[in-house]
Amino acid sequence: AELENSVESLIQERKSKVSFLITEDPSRSSGRGRREALSPDRFDLYASLAQKSGGEIIFTNNHNIREVSSIIQDSTNSGVITVFHVQKKEPGLRKWIKYHFHLDSLLERVKIHIHGDIDDFEIIDPRGRRQGRSTTEGPLGVIQNIGHFSKMSLVSPVHVGHWKVEILTQGLHTVHVQGEEGGGKRHRKKNFSG
Repeated sequence: AELENSVESLIQERKSKVSFLITEDPSRSSGRGRREALSPDRFDLYASLAQKSGGEIIFTNNHNIREVSSIIQDSTNSGVITVFHVQKKEPGLRKWIKYHFHLDSLLERVKIHIHGDIDDFEIIDPRGRRQGRSTTEGPLGVIQNIGHFSKMSLVSPVHVGHWKVEILTQGLHTVHVQGEEGGGKRHRKKNFSG
């Protein structure tokens, strides 16, 4: 608890965004054998610190870690703000889940990160146009897929209004939307989840 408080103080003092790249799959406890039992909440501290700072916790493998880290590096720029963030564990059968967020005209270079135990996703803009995971270049933007991590860079100018992300999931997943403030004006954060 003391270490967590110290890190939180540093995050607030320096206005830092903290993200973690973890090369262990949280849904797998096999592979370690019987020698040690892994706690299901072993990543909670990382998730909490990342969320409090506007960062992310991303699970990847050793093979993809360099590529994933280079993609999320733009999240560390000082002008990047978090517009929407949710990290959730969905128990039970695979199902489609919807999340909603609002983008306004002051945002530029908007990126959507989707990762975790996700089979498919679709992004829907305020006009009802859709783009799915398999359409890497489409009407809404460009998607990069690396393992269980996807990043969509929206086309400019961004369409103002309510956007939706629909994901097919069972288990831990994250949706993270970020952008840069344009015109030097303050952007008001608006979050909607569904």
